[in-house]
Amino acid sequence: MTPGTTSSKAGKIETEKDVDMFKFVAPATGTYTFKSSGLANTLQYLDAFLYDGDETLLKSVWTGYCSIFIFTFDLVKGQTYYLKIDGFQGTGVYTINITAPSTAKSHIATYNYRENGGVSATKIGANVTEGSLIDLTPTATKPGWIFLGWHTNMNATVPLTDLTMGTRDVILYGLYKTELSGIFKDYYGTTLVTRTSTGTLYNKASVAQITIPNANMYSGWSVRGWTSTTLPNPSYAIQPGTIGLSGENTTYYALYSRKLALSYHANGGTQTPEPRTGEQYANSYAIGKTEDPSFTLAPAISRPGYKFDGWALGSENGTKFSDGYVIKLTASSTLYATWKADTADDHGNTFETATVWTLTAGTTSSKAGNIETVKDLDMFKFVAPSTGTYTFKTADL
Repeated sequence: MTPGTTSSKAGKIETEKDVDMFKFVAPATGTYTFKSSGLANTLQYLDAFLYDGDETLLKSVWTGYCSIFIFTFDLVKGQTYYLKIDGFQGTGVYTINITAPSTAKSHIATYNYRENGGVSATKIGANVTEGSLIDLTPTATKPGWIFLGWHTNMNATVPLTDLTMGTRDVILYGLYKTELSGIFKDYYGTTLVTRTSTGTLYNKASVAQITIPNANMYSGWSVRGWTSTTLPNPSYAIQPGTIGLSGENTTYYALYSRKLALSYHANGGTQTPEPRTGEQYANSYAIGKTEDPSFTLAPAISRPGYKFDGWALGSENGTKFSDGYVIKLTASSTLYATWKADTADDHGNTFETATVWTLTAGTTSSKAGNIETVKDLDMFKFVAPSTGTYTFKTADL
């Protein structure tokens, strides 16, 4: 016999109660399997008896009618044993099969699916003899991840395709991967486009590196970078390069800016105010919802024979704003000075130019006035004709 193999030998019961005796030396220590096969139809009963070298009965097996036998028994390497086959009621041929244990040692292969976050596996361990291939077909699960295979290095990213059991126990680690994506939305000219950059996570990794592209140009605007917010002017703009993603896919929106100019048209006046610029901001999340610059309008300017009547947007007939007003612009604009003629002013408006008014004691004197502009005023100068209490009253506003 050879360790780890099955040896077979044919026998024949030639007469009723005939006996065949087999003698063998155990080639290895361990559990042996004894099995009969190939019984002739004429052989109704076949019993087996196992003895040691001292002819001491170790095991007896009686079979039923036309039955085969199978049993196991632990034997010691180098010891002599006897197997007696007893025919009963009938004659015929048969075969005895003895399987000897292997002399090779076995070790445990453990399938560690938990180390890298797995929750289950189709196999958690196996005894494998030295020199035999370890089974790499079991699978494992990790919610939201793809199972790659097994490896003895828990940080590996490519699984083993085969592995032979060596002289010690082996731990196999489940390998997993998943992907996270950055979705980038920007404008090419005036067309909204979407691009994707994907990074891979392996095993216990929590951050995937993705590439941040250069943002396309939005017609008439300058590129500022990217943001994961929906604000037109966030405090921080992400620049092209790489960035780590964790947890979930993330959408990034391109940020744009442009300068808006505010200029003035004196419209016949003098000392035209200097033009000013401000920054307007946009986000590709909603390109039309901009953050617009604010401007404080210039002070009033002068024009001989006229009073300043405010700044008009776009033309002298546009919406009118007073000087010093704070305005927001959505596009570059020009403000036009507007005027009212001085000729209609019927009274002075300073101490030096005040209208002289002559009063008579004991009577009521009346004089009409006219406020031509928002900040116009009339100044009246008079000499009191008597001492006493005077009454001042407006009427017919």
